[in-house]
Amino acid sequence: MQIVWAQGAESEFNHALAGWLSDQIYGDERQLKTPNLCFGVFKGQKLKGAVAFHDWNPRHGTIEFSAASGDESWLSRNVIREIARYAFDELGCQLLVTQNDPENTRVIRIIKSLGFDQILIPNLRGKGKAGSFMTLTVEQRDASRFIRSS
Repeated sequence: MQIVWAQGAESEFNHALAGWLSDQIYGDERQLKTPNLCFGVFKGQKLKGAVAFHDWNPRHGTIEFSAASGDESWLSRNVIREIARYAFDELGCQLLVTQNDPENTRVIRIIKSLGFDQILIPNLRGKGKAGSFMTLTVEQRDASRFIRSS
């Protein structure tokens, strides 16, 4: 699989990936906040998954990412490393954040195995439906044998 970055936040490709992600994540008219930058994961010419970085706060050194796919094979070690590389090495962040549905046990298991901490928040996804924030510090990334920088 090949990772293809958008060439700037205002590029057509970046907006197309953000729209595709919004459809995958929400399935309705809601849209992701304008992302700082996106990348797509392709197998040949077919889009298998995408990642959008948003809510970057350079002052605090934090950024959030959202990701989605219809193909479980897209979330490879290289994709995870690229998410961490961009946040920590390129932007200089000290904290990477993502939100997930706690019922998506496969994704939660993968993300936790990479060193992310999980924080459950009651009613985040509606009355009686918890949500989870997953966080990874640069120190946790550096300690992870799977995603530390080379």
